[in-house]
Amino acid sequence: MSDYETKQPSLGPSHERALELLRRDGIAIMRFSELNDDQELWAELADEAAGFAGTAKEWLRKRDEPTAGGGKKAGKRRKKAGQREGGKSGEQVKKSDFIVRSSAIESPEPSPTMLRYALSDQLLGISNAYLGVQAKLTYVDKWYTVPTPDEAERAKSQRWHRDHIDPHIVKVFTYFTDVDASAGAIEYVCGSAPGGPYGDLWVSREEHYPPDGELERQVPPSARVKAEGPAGTVVICDTGGFHRGGFGRRERLTANFTYVSPEALESSRTKRRFEPGEQATGGLSEAARFALD
Repeated sequence: MSDYETKQPSLGPSHERALELLRRDGIAIMRFSELNDDQELWAELADEAAGFAGTAKEWLRKRDEPTAGGGKKAGKRRKKAGQREGGKSGEQVKKSDFIVRSSAIESPEPSPTMLRYALSDQLLGISNAYLGVQAKLTYVDKWYTVPTPDEAERAKSQRWHRDHIDPHIVKVFTYFTDVDASAGAIEYVCGSAPGGPYGDLWVSREEHYPPDGELERQVPPSARVKAEGPAGTVVICDTGGFHRGGFGRRERLTANFTYVSPEALESSRTKRRFEPGEQATGGLSEAARFALD
């Protein structure tokens, strides 16, 4: 048995099924209860997410007040949210126009509860087995996605794209609100991760945002899935494949984690985008300690 195998958290039947789907399609859509039977943990995560949603709404209210942001300019932010760079306004859209991050308005240090979930044997076991190496955890955050106005266009990560920090990247999205098409469900092209039937489309960094309409022309609708589900849905996907973020008319609340190979960090293709904090190191498994090192 190799050193890699001796470090792997054990996988149960539901985790093996998630891994099988991930390897076959590049995406697995599961229930939290299928992956983790700790209902106390779920209750803590849901309470924390609800608190963040309230903070995000208050932050947005203050941001968009005419007195808070310079009159009409602040009032136009929501209208601009989602409008593509180079659109009619000629203004560059920032991702923060339609996504509010906990790390930006609360703290760059994730809570112990959120880290416990991100470093759980279940999520690390799936990530390690899929990547084939001991994974590094590089992103932990909560997102509140702002409802998009009817006249807005897709922008930034709302457009089809690949991530290029690693050939294979595991991202985990946990829904704390019901998410369907009207709430901007994540969309994914099955088989578009490297090695899949669509893995060779637009693979260079320079072309990882295909021209509008081209992906739909070359990939049949049957290969494109919307990751819809009620609160408690967990979406695990390889964002080395084509995906695009929510473009919804109502709010969406998620937790988002990213797992990559050690080489991606060592080569500086990416960096850790959160601060673990001193309390994060106590009582961790070997795989979890490695993921944070």
